[in-house]
Amino acid sequence: MGNVFSFSISGDDILSRCLDCTVAKTAYIRHLEDKLGDLQTEYQKLIEARNDVTKRVMIAEEQHEMKRLDQVQG
Repeated sequence: MGNVFSFSISGDDILSRCLDCTVAKTAYIRHLEDKLGDLQTEYQKLIEARNDVTKRVMIAEEQHEMKRLDQVQG
């Protein structure tokens, strides 16, 4: 005869998983403003770093010390 599978999930398990998911989503949404502020701060740091590198490249090119590589150009 064929195999018979028995599969059961209690109502408590389903409710528990739904609550866990809901709580996690709620916590994520509640902290979105903080995360957005952190993201904006890090974005500003990246812009400043890019500007510093661009200045260094321009100075090195003006002094004929180095030539800009394709990776820097991109």
